[in-house]
Amino acid sequence: MCAVDADNDAVGATITLAEFSSLPYLATSCGHQVSPLEAQLGVARRTEVTTAFGLAPVLLSGSNMVALIHARLARQLAARTNLRLLEPPMPLQPIHQLLLWPASVEHDPAHRWLRGRILALAAQLEADPARPQA
Repeated sequence: MCAVDADNDAVGATITLAEFSSLPYLATSCGHQVSPLEAQLGVARRTEVTTAFGLAPVLLSGSNMVALIHARLARQLAARTNLRLLEPPMPLQPIHQLLLWPASVEHDPAHRWLRGRILALAAQLEADPARPQA
């Protein structure tokens, strides 16, 4: 989702690509690498801040910046962080996640349990993407 502070006067009920490109942009990263979402954009941005994706909703509140935030996270935090959520003005591809582990932990009971929990949660989300998560 495209997110801005609810009181941001520069954005109306929708956002155009020109508006998106002209506003100060809050980018997200994964550690020291650009996030998969950032890598696929291919549109002009005025990047002013780069942060971990979990902090983006908090940093947007009270600012004039715009950001792209994972839809599920954005919906859960919108009311608590005074965000207004908008459809992005450009097409975005889904982000695919991989679960990888070294062969040395293949049979480790704790690691097997963790992998099982992650796969079960992923299956639940795939079956019902709108279901709120705790």
